Amino acid sequence: MRITLKSSPNHFNGRAGWKPDMICFHQTGGTSAAVAIQYYRNPAAQCCPNWVISINGDIYQLVDPNNGAWANGTATVKSDPKYYGYSLSKLVRERKTNANYYTYSIEFVHCQRGNITEEQIAAAVDLIKKVIIPHMRKNGVTPLIDREHLVGHSDITPRTRDPEKANCPGKLFPYDEIIARVLGKAPAHPVEKPSTVAVGDKVTIRDTATTYAGVSTKIPAGFKGSKQVYTVSKVLDDRALLKELYSWVWIKDLEINHILGRGGPDGELGASLRYLSQRFAQTEKCGIALLTDIGTEELGHLEMIGSIVTQLTKGEGAKSFDKYGVGDYYIDHANGVYPASASGVPFSAAYLQSKADPIADIMEDMAAEQKARATYDNILRISDDPDVTNIIRYLREREVVHFQRFGELLDRLQSKIK
Repeated sequence: MRITLKSSPNHFNGRAGWKPDMICFHQTGGTSAAVAIQYYRNPAAQCCPNWVISINGDIYQLVDPNNGAWANGTATVKSDPKYYGYSLSKLVRERKTNANYYTYSIEFVHCQRGNITEEQIAAAVDLIKKVIIPHMRKNGVTPLIDREHLVGHSDITPRTRDPEKANCPGKLFPYDEIIARVLGKAPAHPVEKPSTVAVGDKVTIRDTATTYAGVSTKIPAGFKGSKQVYTVSKVLDDRALLKELYSWVWIKDLEINHILGRGGPDGELGASLRYLSQRFAQTEKCGIALLTDIGTEELGHLEMIGSIVTQLTKGEGAKSFDKYGVGDYYIDHANGVYPASASGVPFSAAYLQSKADPIADIMEDMAAEQKARATYDNILRISDDPDVTNIIRYLREREVVHFQRFGELLDRLQSKIK
């Protein structure tokens, strides 16, 4: 764990005789750790936490834990909305003094309704275990890691006038997750969940999207649609962080505009021509029929893929193609359907194998079906368009069936040799 010191003047000198035994969590109002730190170091701000944790899990110390940071203070006058008597915390109400004296404060950058990143959770756990707990023990305090001693800003001052702080750090904040990890009752790294987008993907925000992930802030209409392309910089469960917006968006509201490879080495065109060429050297009548049937079916699959490409690119212009990294394709073919791999390599007869050896050909065909199945698996991992996904799942199922039928033919051919 590495902590960067960024000292701020916004704190008490000491803690007025109190020994801190509570931890208070906060959310920043913005998306940048640098901007937040700059604000907290300004004397005019009159507020600052002990630590700030960035989206990437970087920890910055602004106030020494021996001093009370001006982060979640309470008032002693009933007319003040921050009056300690309004607190949801029994400990705060009983102590009848400024809560800054006996709390450590941690601020999370871009904590939308409490949704913090895995890196932030891990950093907070490290900070508590390696800095805060030892500091408590050094002061003769027995650490109590429970919901009574790990609280949110809104638990201390629920009646604040500021709507941002009224729910700080957010209703979805993972108190129980952090407590469990500090106590060693949860895995350090949760099981990763499959996602339909990956870091580096170019995406657009669907016109049907309403708000950013985890918050009530609406996505402006100008940010949505096929003309605005963004880069995914981080993926967390059901949301993705878009680099250009520096905001989290629900994955279900994102769309990847794919140009599928129908003429690659494992594509439908190569499969069809391969099987229809091999049928002439097949020695079994059932083998000839099988290669003819599957070769013809692959032509139908070729038509299906072409239809998908046509629908995905309909109405798209040169600039849109260029933004998706396929500007060269547009120069040569515009919106036309052309047999090429996903990386843009044109179809070649070199992809075909026809050895006039029935066993060699069928083993080649079985390998081809598995490679095609793997290609469709990859497409399913990145496609979030249900119209595309449903068709690809069907085509993938057919590859599995073809592999099984070719396997049966191989057994028949091998039995004849014996």
